Amino acid sequence: MFLSFVVTIVCTFFVKKIFGANDCATYGCGSYGSKQTCQCNAYCDTYNDCCSDFYTLCASCSTVGCDYYANNRECECNPDCSDNDSCCDDYEDVCKAHIVTQCKGAPSTTGDRRTDKSRLRFMEYNLEWLFTNYTHSMGSTVCPSDSCAWHNQSIANTHLATTAAYISTMDPDILLVEEVSDCWELQKLIDAMPSASSTLYVPYLILGTDTATGQNCGFITKIDPIENLTYTEEYMDFPISTSTCGYTGTGSTGVSKHFMTRFKIDGIDNYITVVGVHFIAYPTETDRCAKREAQASIIAEQFIVPAKNNGDYIIVAGDYNDYDNDVLDAAGDVPLSTVTEIIKSAGNLVNVASYIENQDERYTCWYDVNNDCVDDGNDENTMIDQFIMSESMTKYISSVYMDHSYIADCWSVYSDHWPIIVNLNTTVGIVPHKDQQ
Repeated sequence: MFLSFVVTIVCTFFVKKIFGANDCATYGCGSYGSKQTCQCNAYCDTYNDCCSDFYTLCASCSTVGCDYYANNRECECNPDCSDNDSCCDDYEDVCKAHIVTQCKGAPSTTGDRRTDKSRLRFMEYNLEWLFTNYTHSMGSTVCPSDSCAWHNQSIANTHLATTAAYISTMDPDILLVEEVSDCWELQKLIDAMPSASSTLYVPYLILGTDTATGQNCGFITKIDPIENLTYTEEYMDFPISTSTCGYTGTGSTGVSKHFMTRFKIDGIDNYITVVGVHFIAYPTETDRCAKREAQASIIAEQFIVPAKNNGDYIIVAGDYNDYDNDVLDAAGDVPLSTVTEIIKSAGNLVNVASYIENQDERYTCWYDVNNDCVDDGNDENTMIDQFIMSESMTKYISSVYMDHSYIADCWSVYSDHWPIIVNLNTTVGIVPHKDQQ
């Protein structure tokens, strides 16, 4: 179904479109838009809304994706096409030659490559489809192509270079990211940085199970973790008993994109459990709301409660695809769900956005409500990315902000998200780490 195709996409890439005639030559193969009169993606055949030129113009796997079949297409991209002698010309290159990498192992001897150890800077950032080579994606969505934000290799590489330069200027010690294809892509991001920065960072990523988009969560860091990244395959029925979503159906879900690891950092008097998440998209749809509550409950049970019982500090950061009723964003969005409350209550955690006094500055994502390709502010600036941490750890906070130094619109090569930056002071009033007492 189409919904499974867009399950984790937020601040959707479909706004990066071309206006014009009602055909795939104008919209682009692989594209979908709720206001288009016809569609050009791999699911239009299922919904009987394909544009008239779809079956002839979009006859390649790089335009519609792999594992796709439709009777009317001139060629196919599903595994049976070889037996049927019906494969598109690019099937072998696009759909079979995948080398997806992960880098989940902590080193036997951890390093701390910070140049300023009086400061610990965390940064959470949705990179918006950091994909420059489809052979390094585990998803059926082809990117770069018209199926994602970056329509060709050239613009995808420009996005990566722009992102690398921007991150380098922000100088995070630990950068938690979403919407990246694999570890190879994270290393490319590091390699694209100026040499003074690139030598300091090491990538870490564990592959998830989102085989539709192929997106994953990971991080690059100047400080190595002390434990291998882990991932839970637990499922939970939804809606949960305390759901506020109003969804009347039933189902079961896992958390397709996340990781957990631990750090021991000089100047911090405890171990830190770090959980990166990317929950299912669309804050106002009741079925997805119910799935997100179940996903948050899985993270709480599998990671937050054990870390709390272990006495760790806890950070749960990423693209929640949801709002926080205790800390309203610039648009004044109120959540349907209890997602952020589930996370906070499981470990006595707080949202660092509460340290940003000006509500107008609380936004991390541009959503083009009126489809004019321009950031009009107001209700188009939302806070669906969250950085939630142990209340007992907030004693280290020196500043929190969301950087808005670039413009997000349909023509931007930056992400359609803005990062959350959390600066910790590791020198003032700190007792030794508990292992050193």
